[in-house]
Amino acid sequence: MCMMHEMEHSEHTDQKAHDPQPSATEILKRRYAQGEITTEQFKEMLQVLNTTAATTDHAYHQNL
Repeated sequence: MCMMHEMEHSEHTDQKAHDPQPSATEILKRRYAQGEITTEQFKEMLQVLNTTAATTDHAYHQNL
């Protein structure tokens, strides 16, 4: 019985390790949907994320 529980736990842990992590934008959308942040905060944070992503992408392509 104990061995079976360990196997089930191991499979569950392995599956979680392969699940992709949510992006910063997905986390922000979830927080907004749950009412954790205001519309103004959401828009400001989204703008920061988009600016940061554009800057990072531009710098990446310059280094190629």
